[in-house]
Amino acid sequence: MEYANTAIEFVKHIAGAVTVLGRPGGRLENATTQQLKNMNDMVHSVVKDTNGSLQIAVKHTNGEVIQEIVVKKEDGRHIVENARAQRLELEGKGSASHQRVLMHLHQSSVENLKVGKKTSEKGIVESLDPIPRTLIYASDLAGQRIKDAILEPGGNPYQKGFVVDLDVETIGGRPRVYRVLAVHDVIDLED
Repeated sequence: MEYANTAIEFVKHIAGAVTVLGRPGGRLENATTQQLKNMNDMVHSVVKDTNGSLQIAVKHTNGEVIQEIVVKKEDGRHIVENARAQRLELEGKGSASHQRVLMHLHQSSVENLKVGKKTSEKGIVESLDPIPRTLIYASDLAGQRIKDAILEPGGNPYQKGFVVDLDVETIGGRPRVYRVLAVHDVIDLED
């Protein structure tokens, strides 16, 4: 019985995805790129076949259909197009510039300054994203200003705020890296 329920839930899940992706412009909510690839792969052969169709059914031993999916060529074409388009949207890379935002360090390093490369340092810009993001310094001047605050004798770099210009590099619409373009000011943060 447990296996029957699992099979029924699986077919219901696939039927829901087929219904959404089978509409022109359909997008699956909270889908991963792997799920979209699987949907594409599942119906790809249907689209290639002149009279192609896909049928998945869960039946009782007496032949009674409990749950069923039928995908015809036209529906398959929409599913393939929508799954590919949504995957490209999720995988899409982009960037957005932000001027004079307050950043504080979450992780610092005493390594030599690396301009244009990922550092082991992470910063948080709470107005953009509460998650620490890797820093890349776009210029020697911007990087050196932050490094000076990190290496300041007797100072605490985690009690400093940096007013910066940033490019936020995104993947799938989510911030991944902060490219520090300029540091306008370094301020002391209170506890």
